[in-house]
Amino acid sequence: MASTTTILLLSFLFLLCSTLNFIPTKSSDNSYINSIINNEGFSISLIHRDSPLSPLYNHSMNSLKGHGPMACNFTRPRSLVGSSLLSSQLMNDPPSDFSSQVVYDRCEYIASYYIGTPPQKVYAFIDTAGDITWTNAKTAFDSAMSTTYKELPCNDNTCKLLNSNSRTCNKNKNEACTYEVKYENGPSTFGVLSRDKFWFDADPSGQSSPRDVGVLSFGQNDVVSPDDFNGLKVHGSLGLSRDPPFSLIHQLGIKRFSHCFMRASAGVSSTLHFGSRAVIHPEHVTPLVQLPSNEPQLYYVDLEGISVGNTRVNLPPGIFKRNSDERRGGFLIDSGTRFTLLRSEAYDPLLNLVKQMVPFPETILPPEYHQQPGYEKELCFEANKSKDELIDSLPRVTLHFAGGFDHPLLNFVVYIFFAKDGDSNVFCLGFLRSDSKDDVSFLGNVQMANMNIGFDLENNMVSFTNTDCAAASEYNMI
Repeated sequence: MASTTTILLLSFLFLLCSTLNFIPTKSSDNSYINSIINNEGFSISLIHRDSPLSPLYNHSMNSLKGHGPMACNFTRPRSLVGSSLLSSQLMNDPPSDFSSQVVYDRCEYIASYYIGTPPQKVYAFIDTAGDITWTNAKTAFDSAMSTTYKELPCNDNTCKLLNSNSRTCNKNKNEACTYEVKYENGPSTFGVLSRDKFWFDADPSGQSSPRDVGVLSFGQNDVVSPDDFNGLKVHGSLGLSRDPPFSLIHQLGIKRFSHCFMRASAGVSSTLHFGSRAVIHPEHVTPLVQLPSNEPQLYYVDLEGISVGNTRVNLPPGIFKRNSDERRGGFLIDSGTRFTLLRSEAYDPLLNLVKQMVPFPETILPPEYHQQPGYEKELCFEANKSKDELIDSLPRVTLHFAGGFDHPLLNFVVYIFFAKDGDSNVFCLGFLRSDSKDDVSFLGNVQMANMNIGFDLENNMVSFTNTDCAAASEYNMI
């Protein structure tokens, strides 16, 4: 018979869970868990910050100032220091069905989930080019409040899997497993490699009890670059690359996933799907670039060309090819990068052709629209037309991928509305010049709006399909 102390303790735990408005659940049947991930699947709800449905929506904003693309606190594409992690020893048993609320904030798509026992809610930007999930110890997760938190020592086998360029402790000593994640041109974050329980909402509405998906490795970061992370509502990064062993994709054994980023004006949520719920259109696929095992396993694709209208841009042959021997070049799908960035050898001929084909006078952005160095808009123009009329009159930009797949981008993601100057509307080309030290070009999240991107990791393919992401449950192609 249970003792009085045990009964009181159980009663207290039940009351605590009720107070937090959920009773955590856990599925221990590993075969059932694997079925959920890769057969039944699960989804995450995506909400743009500028949607009225977003909890971060600013109802006082009635103009574009501070509300459009220039209002972002930009972070540079990451340098990927320490992303080459070669072991699969950390593979976790795939979890049961779960999801999380996601919002759009400061140019990033933000997921919410829980860490620890009892669970603490945190937020993180979704990063398809990031291999490690980390959270900000100062603004988010308090490890002292979790009974299941474990800080890993530097001589732990898990810590030794960190690349030596990112590990900052002595692997032969019993000190904390400290590391550094660097982002290109400044931003960085320092922390301790840790393990704890992770919890996700069981459905996109967030109304059901969060589900325990098991113990995952993550970074508990005490120091972050103040100009790029501190002060934000975002608490960390959710690594969605396929790089072993620390990415969420690898730790949970996810084989398929897709995302569909909605427009801010949609007023409804869109979704990030995993497992069998992932939407992959076989008629719209191109291969993911096969990378050697000693290179970070990121989502490069072979972009063979670009067209403006019916005219092909005169690009140097193989300008977007990935050179794995030198770890240079390539065209990278990166949800953590704001705009599509092209290396100069490709950007200049594209810019010149667009200038020739756009029938409106060039202009510059009004001075109140600050342009951060490195993200200058090199082509803006204005016209005394409505936004819809102007967008419809501009030439279509098409991306030509390996395998004979051509993807026409929607005009509203290529020509970005920035300002209204009297009776004229001002638009800018949403492709920018990349200053990557490694000559990498990036597909950014602005150009991913209303595009379903499906990752089939079993078959090493990715699909791009223009989709009404505001109605993503029906997946209406456009």
